[in-house]
Amino acid sequence: MKFIEPIEMTDTIYTDCDLVEDDAPGWAEDTAYSKGDLVVVEHVVYESQVDNNVGKNPPEHLSDGDLEADPPVAHSWLKIDYTNKWRMFDRKWGSVTSRADSLSFTLTPGRLCNAVALLNIAADSLEIKVHRPGNVEVYHRNVDLIDYTGRNNYYNFFFLPLIRKKDVVLTDLPAFLDGAITVTLADNGNDVAVGNCEIGTKKNVGTFLSGSSASLIDWSKKEADEQGNYVVTEGPFAKEMDYQVSVLSSRRADIQNTLAKYRATPLVFIGNEEIQESLVYGFYQDLTLGISALTRCECSILVEGLS
Repeated sequence: MKFIEPIEMTDTIYTDCDLVEDDAPGWAEDTAYSKGDLVVVEHVVYESQVDNNVGKNPPEHLSDGDLEADPPVAHSWLKIDYTNKWRMFDRKWGSVTSRADSLSFTLTPGRLCNAVALLNIAADSLEIKVHRPGNVEVYHRNVDLIDYTGRNNYYNFFFLPLIRKKDVVLTDLPAFLDGAITVTLADNGNDVAVGNCEIGTKKNVGTFLSGSSASLIDWSKKEADEQGNYVVTEGPFAKEMDYQVSVLSSRRADIQNTLAKYRATPLVFIGNEEIQESLVYGFYQDLTLGISALTRCECSILVEGLS
């Protein structure tokens, strides 16, 4: 079992993409914006809430009004979302970066990076390459996105509709400090999408044990009327994983301290890269480390995924 210690995405790392950031024009200090106008500041789209909106930097004027006043005074700006080009780095589950037919982007971490996670994706093919300066290819992987878990007999294999993997995690990238990671997704005739992209360093915790369990948290509402008929309002859901892990007793403090550092940051947790349900992107809710004089001890990590 392992998780990815993430690298914060910046313009320096996100070096190339075949998307153009044209969601809205960049904010200009001397421009008078009308109510409903959209602008972009640091890859985030904002909407003007008032007319004659001049000289107010959107991130600094999201709560400068008074909605409780009589009459209410609107805030100057409303934060909408990240731009399409940057949504896959916003650490939210519901938003995606999308493009028709194909999407290709390059990340140059400039530091140790041996893992990449692509989550909530929609694509027919996925290719990941790592190059060093001089266009020297040191890694090339074509990922099979067909999910074979339900195709366990001849009938299912030939007659069930194809199901594609939504989450892919690779932790075998060569850790060159000058490496550039290029990700290419394609699906001719359809939109390609990436919900979350995380790169970083894999952190091994221990041996993933049987007895681990996967579940779903559902926020849908199911209410019965007076006649007993149910009205169902579909809501979001999240994955939950209870990892049971065997760890070296000498690493208890290291594991505890590392997870404490990321207690407010969503992480990619991996029980087994080949077991889709063991991949969860979210926050750990509980960490229990057994104290033992033996070489190994048991550890329990409860993780709730983003919804």
